[in-house]
Amino acid sequence: MFTEITIFGASGTPASFVLIFTAVACATYAYVRYYLHTLEDVIRPNPWSWGIWGVTTLVEAITYNAFSEDWIQSLIFYWSAICCLVVTYKVLRTGKPQWPTLTEWLSVVATLAALVVWLVFHETWWAHFIMIVAVPISFFPIWAETWNEPHKEHNASWVWWSIGDLLAFILILTRFSGDGRELWYAGVEFACHFGMLLIVIGRQSRHGKRANTLATLSRKR
Repeated sequence: MFTEITIFGASGTPASFVLIFTAVACATYAYVRYYLHTLEDVIRPNPWSWGIWGVTTLVEAITYNAFSEDWIQSLIFYWSAICCLVVTYKVLRTGKPQWPTLTEWLSVVATLAALVVWLVFHETWWAHFIMIVAVPISFFPIWAETWNEPHKEHNASWVWWSIGDLLAFILILTRFSGDGRELWYAGVEFACHFGMLLIVIGRQSRHGKRANTLATLSRKR
């Protein structure tokens, strides 16, 4: 058994704190890399999408914390929301906003509904569940855009987001109180980020092969 230690008033094992700090470090590095790629014009994110992600992630973190009553687990999600909003602010200064898509508006509606369910009806779990459903909905626009235009994304950040999500899932798995519902959000986050990574790698590889084939055919002509 690991010895319990206390940091900032919260108790946990040394392994828990190693997992949380490593997960936060991975997420931070991913956001930094993503923002640097926007400055280099390697990728062209939509500020509206990032703003919606930031708000939904923040509400998700708040409802998760209220449901799990474990701020150590919730810290990873709070930090991701803050980083997302910072990137949104930076992207707004350099990017070209595009009007939100239908699925992005659905994410906004889901966020408002979750707040009503939580604050008015005091149904913490159902508010959190609504936000879990909103996560894949919010990813649909970037999945579709990347599928059609894979050159607009870079796989490096998605690798580190996936690693951070996996570590967060492992952290919750080692700390959860027997209620498997605590694992849902981390699992969905990992699936969405890892799914995006697979789309980026797969579609860029396919487009790269197609471009090489066309170039070879042009030279033969």
